[in-house]
Order: sequence, then C-alpha cells, then structure tokens
Amino acid sequence: MQIVGINGRIERNHLSTNTIGIQITGTDNLVIGNSVKGGTSRYSIVAGNRVATIAAPPANVAAINVSSGGANLSTDPNANVAY
Repeated sequence: MQIVGINGRIERNHLSTNTIGIQITGTDNLVIGNSVKGGTSRYSIVAGNRVATIAAPPANVAAINVSSGGANLSTDPNANVAY
C-alpha cells in the first residue's frame, strides 16, 4: 500500500508478502492498527506522519495454555504489527 498524499488515515489493514507493506511518502497521515507480514520492508514511512507503536512479536513464543504463554505485543489497542 503506497500513500503519496497528505492528511490520510491508514487503519486496520492487513498486508502480506509485499516487497513494502505500507509506504508513505506524503506527510500528516495517521497510521494505526495495521498488520504487515513478510516482505523486504514492512513499513517505510517518511518523517512528518503520526504512527502508532509498531510492535514486532518474537518468532518463537512459548506454548499457550489457558492464560499463560504467547507474547505480549503491546498494550496499545492501536498498535501496528510487523511479523
């Protein structure tokens, strides 16, 4: 997904196995709640944009058993994820 304009909102997208997941060359855009899997560059965003935390989960997490295991990515509900 490439954004070249200004004042956009990029929210709740899932991109998989693209060379660049989200690329933004414009400014004053808001980027929240996205997930990008694979590719060479998951996020490529120039300065001057507003971007929620980009969380990267570990590749191998412990087994999940009822309420234990897994990995805590972020407590921010608007975090972006790269994996």
